[in-house]
Amino acid sequence: MTSLMALLSLGLSVGSSTPVQAGTLPRPSLWAEPDYLVPWGSSVTLRCQGTLEAQEFYLNKTRISSPWDMQFSMEHGDTAKFSVPYITEAHAGTYSCSYKSHADFSGYSNPLELVVTGLYSKPSLSVLPSPVVASGGNVTLQCGSHHGFNTFVLTQEGHPETSWIYSQFPSGQYKALFHVGPMKPGRRWSFQCYSFFSHIPQLWSHPSDPLQLLVSASQPRDYTMENLIRLGMAGFILLVLGILLLEAWTTETEVTHHENNYRPCGEDTAGPALHVCPVGNESLQGTTGIRGYAMTPLMALFCLGLSVGTGLLGQAGTLPRPTLWTEPGSVVPWQSSVTLWCRGTLGTKEFHLIKEESSEIWDKQLPLEPGDKAKFSVPLMTATYAGTYRCYYLSLVGSSDHSDPLELVVTGNYIKPSLSALPSPVVASGETVTLQCGSEQEFDSFILTQEGDPETPQSFNSYNLSIGQRQALFSVGPVLPGRRWSFQCYGHYSNTPQLWSHPSDTLQLLVSGSQGSLNLLICVTVISVVLLTLLLFLILYRQPTCS
Repeated sequence: MTSLMALLSLGLSVGSSTPVQAGTLPRPSLWAEPDYLVPWGSSVTLRCQGTLEAQEFYLNKTRISSPWDMQFSMEHGDTAKFSVPYITEAHAGTYSCSYKSHADFSGYSNPLELVVTGLYSKPSLSVLPSPVVASGGNVTLQCGSHHGFNTFVLTQEGHPETSWIYSQFPSGQYKALFHVGPMKPGRRWSFQCYSFFSHIPQLWSHPSDPLQLLVSASQPRDYTMENLIRLGMAGFILLVLGILLLEAWTTETEVTHHENNYRPCGEDTAGPALHVCPVGNESLQGTTGIRGYAMTPLMALFCLGLSVGTGLLGQAGTLPRPTLWTEPGSVVPWQSSVTLWCRGTLGTKEFHLIKEESSEIWDKQLPLEPGDKAKFSVPLMTATYAGTYRCYYLSLVGSSDHSDPLELVVTGNYIKPSLSALPSPVVASGETVTLQCGSEQEFDSFILTQEGDPETPQSFNSYNLSIGQRQALFSVGPVLPGRRWSFQCYGHYSNTPQLWSHPSDTLQLLVSGSQGSLNLLICVTVISVVLLTLLLFLILYRQPTCS
């Protein structure tokens, strides 16, 4: 039995340990500091942790056959640090690490996806229908962009491991909907979203502006209607109070006048305008009618109650529409500044600016002196701000209607097109001229603007002039002297109509005199030349006279 047990023990030892010898080292762990989402141009550190026996660490990148980097063990001998001081799109990708201990190699760590953000302009993030959410309720967040991204990512502050990715959205619209919840009070619900193209999933846009959700203990309320109801109740209370005071004060005044100014009704004597009859005579005679002397101060309360209780509610919805305009103009070069002004009426409490591409209020401002307008500033114009805007204002009687739409355009998104005049930039007075705007980019539309007349640009769809060349023709005229005829053109794509190219070089038309004057000048010149030629001929060939 002793020999048999020895053989059995040897068999168990070999059978259980042999498969493990090929990979006895634990797999390492790989993580990024400060985060796996790294803004363009920032630094990031990848750390690989193995065991104390590790001698060399290897960082591997997917689709790269050789190790991306190699480091010796450091920091207590079980960790290596791989530093990227300036990250670009070349560093984006999927990484894993391994290590070597004596003659053995570990397996690979779990993959780590390193994402570079800031490659494209930021999308917009909004909440439907309101950023105020009842406790326990769900909310829908909408992330959208003007560019043709096919994937959007939603991230939550404080939870980098939690993200929602969607690439399904309505046809022709570059947006995605995220359903978040249930919402609970006592924590911060702050979100941002990114956009990217699915074929390069580690290159993301700039993050959207943060969206903060407010979790209430109950259902969100309609504060505008609530304020109107409160005003109505206050007016009703004033009305009832006025009636009660009227009754009390009139009764007291009657008694006082009855005791001090008693006078028979038929007696015609000088005195107060209102005559008080003896006790038992129920009629009061005088110039102001029954109890007229007591109505003046109390009618003020009555009118105030009536005004607040019914007048304010009745006036809701009758506010004038505001006016929205920009300074210096609605066509804004990339990274320039622009100011949007909204003018309402005196007594406005708050101005709201809304963007048609977003379901939420874009900005809020208090009125400036004297209280009828507000300023919305954009210090650095980017593609995010391009779009159609409206404004409205709030007052004690409610909210106004929206202003007329204002289209804000951002230029400088693409290379400039070329602008030329056919057949020549020299044009006769009163004539028309054809201007040609063209580009090698596949623009769907071209726009022609005239200096001094920025509000009436011409827009035409482009067509192919030749392979790799798009153009549009604009007819201008009649061209008259006495003004400056200076033009520029832009190109853009139909799916992003507020994102224009750089402007073309300026084209200046030269206006000559009228065609009739030109013909007359030519005729006079020809006649003068003929007469001068005859005169010279007579002088040179005149025969001398014989004596």
